[in-house]
Amino acid sequence: MWFAPQLHAQSRDTQAVSLVNSAVAALVQGPLTDATLVATVHSTIGSDDETVSGTFETGGPTTSKTVVSLTTGTITETRNGQTGFWVGGDGTQHSIPLHNALNMQAWFFPAFIAQGLQQNTNYSLAPPTEGTAASTASSTQALTGYILPPGQMDSATMNILSGATAFELDLDPTTLLPVSLQFIAHPDDDATRGFPVLILYSNYQLVQGIQVPFHIQKFLQGTLTQDITVTSCALNQGIPSSVFQVPQIGQ
Repeated sequence: MWFAPQLHAQSRDTQAVSLVNSAVAALVQGPLTDATLVATVHSTIGSDDETVSGTFETGGPTTSKTVVSLTTGTITETRNGQTGFWVGGDGTQHSIPLHNALNMQAWFFPAFIAQGLQQNTNYSLAPPTEGTAASTASSTQALTGYILPPGQMDSATMNILSGATAFELDLDPTTLLPVSLQFIAHPDDDATRGFPVLILYSNYQLVQGIQVPFHIQKFLQGTLTQDITVTSCALNQGIPSSVFQVPQIGQ
């Protein structure tokens, strides 16, 4: 069973960096500035089980906006660097705190995940290991680590955030395409309590030189909550930055 690595010191293992570079080369063979996935989403939330439409947009490794249109209301989540907000079916806006906003903003788009690990040196990377995701059919190469915001912080905050933002990205040993991503979701008001999230990627298709998974599954605490079948992928459309703007939300 996967658990958050407690590294407690920012470092980037050279073998891990090399593996990240190889993964980027496998995923990105053309220009890439943004992506929009339109999908059919089989959503399971408690007793609500329905198949609806969804849109997943990203303007790079640190920005994303997801929109899922449930019968009870549209659920949106917008993330931009260290900030974000989500809107429930009742239309109320909720801020996403740092411990949830900081990590894996473009969780549905592996090319930007890998580029984020490559470009953002705030990500610590441990030596590669064998993957632990039980839902993958074969052995994988795993990249593990965490991200801390830039700047100085006390050791207690560092320990909390290193655990809160821990991740594991498992790569197919032959193609080096990501097959799964694991990280931890937290209550907005408690970074020390976590719920494991597992993302599975499959049915990769080459779109304008970019490897894109057309089947994405999201599990929360072992339960499949979103089964996403991509119906179209548009790249490099010039998504305006305003799409990912995060408003000031009163307390």
